[in-house]
Amino acid sequence: MRLYQLTLLFVATVIVSCSTVEDDPTLEGIEWFLVSETALDGSDASIWDTDEIYSVQFMADSVFLATIDCNDCTGSYSTGIRGQLAVQVRGCTEVACIPPSYDRRFKQVFHAADSFQLEIDELKIFSTYEDSVRILILRQSERSP
Repeated sequence: MRLYQLTLLFVATVIVSCSTVEDDPTLEGIEWFLVSETALDGSDASIWDTDEIYSVQFMADSVFLATIDCNDCTGSYSTGIRGQLAVQVRGCTEVACIPPSYDRRFKQVFHAADSFQLEIDELKIFSTYEDSVRILILRQSERSP
């Protein structure tokens, strides 16, 4: 009887642990590549059609690394309940990228991040920027359609 109770306790602990992991998505360890930026209402959508790379990688120690066109940035981030996200850009190289470059815009919208939504291979970062909510849409694999 005692072994049966211990087995049930173990199974219940595993089930709760697994559901907790699913409820708390992680951004860590994946390099996310920018696909587009849009307003929350769907207006003013822009696909940044360049040969340059805009990507972000969130590390386990609350540090992020970003490639923003011809520049590299680093900084810190924190996540909270219900997908809250705070980003602090600490430093970037300041090379003048060849036009058209969206490096300043990306840094500004990314730095203003409020929250995120994670769906399998897509990351949406929501930012309050210039009196509107902007969405950066990123995918795990480079240049995904």
